[in-house]
Amino acid sequence: MRRRVLQLAVVAALATVTAAHAGMPQLTATRAGVRWFGATLAGRGSAVAAPVVAWWRAARDSGLAGVAVLCPLADTLAARGDTTRADSLLALPRLAHSLWAWDAVRRRAAYVLAHGDVSRAQKLLDLTARASWPPAEVAAWRAMEAPILVALRDTLGGEALARGVLENYVGVTPASGQALALLETLAQVRGEPMSPRLARRAALAEWANGRRAQALARLAALTPEAPAEERGGDALQRVQWLREWRRPLAALAASDTALEWTRGTPAWDRARLERARAFRDAGREDSALVLYQHIGHTAGDGALAMTAWWECAREAQDGSRWMLASRAFRIADSLGTMLGAEGALVQGAATLSGLMDWMQGKRADAVHMWRAVVDRRARFWLGVALKQRGLAEGDSILRTEFAEKPGYDLWSAAARDTLHLPSWPGQVAAPAPDTLEPLLSAAVVALAGPLRLPDAAARIVAARDHHDVRVPAGSARAIAAASWRAIAVAAYAGGDLASGTRAAERALLAAPADSDAWAWVPWSYPPAYERELAAAADAAGIERALLWALVRQESRFDPRAVSRSNARGLTQLLSGTAHDVARGLHESLAADTLLFEPARALRYGARYLRQLLDRFDGSIPVALTAYNAGAGKVRDDWREILKTGGWALYCEMASNADTQDYVRRILGFRQAYRDLRPSSGEGP
Repeated sequence: MRRRVLQLAVVAALATVTAAHAGMPQLTATRAGVRWFGATLAGRGSAVAAPVVAWWRAARDSGLAGVAVLCPLADTLAARGDTTRADSLLALPRLAHSLWAWDAVRRRAAYVLAHGDVSRAQKLLDLTARASWPPAEVAAWRAMEAPILVALRDTLGGEALARGVLENYVGVTPASGQALALLETLAQVRGEPMSPRLARRAALAEWANGRRAQALARLAALTPEAPAEERGGDALQRVQWLREWRRPLAALAASDTALEWTRGTPAWDRARLERARAFRDAGREDSALVLYQHIGHTAGDGALAMTAWWECAREAQDGSRWMLASRAFRIADSLGTMLGAEGALVQGAATLSGLMDWMQGKRADAVHMWRAVVDRRARFWLGVALKQRGLAEGDSILRTEFAEKPGYDLWSAAARDTLHLPSWPGQVAAPAPDTLEPLLSAAVVALAGPLRLPDAAARIVAARDHHDVRVPAGSARAIAAASWRAIAVAAYAGGDLASGTRAAERALLAAPADSDAWAWVPWSYPPAYERELAAAADAAGIERALLWALVRQESRFDPRAVSRSNARGLTQLLSGTAHDVARGLHESLAADTLLFEPARALRYGARYLRQLLDRFDGSIPVALTAYNAGAGKVRDDWREILKTGGWALYCEMASNADTQDYVRRILGFRQAYRDLRPSSGEGP
């Protein structure tokens, strides 16, 4: 009987998806480029009223979409003061083992707490089945139940739950911060300090929750009274935190203490490595390189020695010390090969060693190194080197392994540029119903589209992608390309451009050798915010394809994106930079939140990129380096590198690994937008 019900559900889902695709976005290839129809290319319409009537209709179904609407429906009822009906919705059995089980229980407990019924709140929380919950939800449940138990005079039980959060989920926020607040209150009531172990966990919780000064102060207060074997660990933690907080001089001073307190212990090599990193962060390159090499030669731990050589090589590369960088990369690669899984840290070291040889003019050594490596980047540079020698093998490598492969990573784009070959063959895939996981696709299509709950759709997809048992899986363990395609189309329909581009990329990665892979590539490059972007690019004298590529990399077209460094908006500008640009444009930027306005963010980002292009002789990869890492991080010899190997070589030599990847991706995206020339059906 159950199988019959499931079969009927699948049939219904297929019918739903098939019908929905009739109104889904469509792409058409024209002589002028790829035209997009039916997609919401200006982001989600936040001002549009929630489709509550549609939610009630969907709630009649027990499928994923029918469960996903229950919490939003309960919120609308609670907002009107009808928590009784809201609670009855959230008590439905289908929520108990769903992705929204914790959301439902948390709301129900909050309703009864608001009426002062602490005992019932505790029962609701305690009776919840949590076996399938992810760690973040378990931590949140513990943090909510702990003060309830204390209120019910089960202080030991509440304290145990809060301690459990700090012991097992200290990096989960805000749960660890909430648990710490309870433990601090209990300690104050008792007039007793926390134990040293708990105080260390408390410091970690404060750091995770952004209370950096408090975390450092708590750690500093612990250290003088700590046993010798623990003081060294505290000192090391302090150095690491100060470096992470970008306090290099303070970190360097703290590393003296770490060295003193770890001398004669296994942690001493780790303290030396942290000191080398502090030297590096403080701009003392020579001291860092000397110490890195000494650690590499003398460290007793092979993995730590490998790390020291790897970081030495990176620092030498950034300082244009090609000979030292080549040797250090070779040693790191040799150690990594012996260490097995731990050697993943230095993946690519052999390829980089070859590039350092190349920079010294040792072309034969570089070719020898690249031939010995099974690495995509090594194969690209081997093809370039052999082509420069006039060997047909070089042309063959660049053509068959890069230029003819679907997609627009930097090496493929550079290979086509080198060989003067076309890229996209001019075909576009039509959206099709997902026959492999119709239940999943039906839910995503409904939630991203008419139900206007794209966050719920993204949550389902992420859970399925991570093999969450609460989401029904298809016949294969991984999501298939056809399903990713259906997810991408649904996301574009609902205006969730970030999810759309991610799913489109995953579709290509899931089946890169499919015969229609090239025809799917255009779906990864939407003409988002076309009117606003065209106006900003044209006003700043920036190529539209370049600005689209930058925005795609910076924010994936999410206008409300905020980075860890608090950069905001489509072009991810920091507050100081945005205010400088605003003054240059004779505009007022009354609040940083104005950067969430797409037109303003695009205008400011385009103007800032223009300033950097003017500063660096119009070199796009160098300007992109400055946009990402800061103008001060652009290496002094950038002109020489461009002269030696062009923009592809410069991308390998930019200021750090993250920036190198950033520049590579944007240049690949720019080529895609140039070739595809996407536009909406209405045009700019």
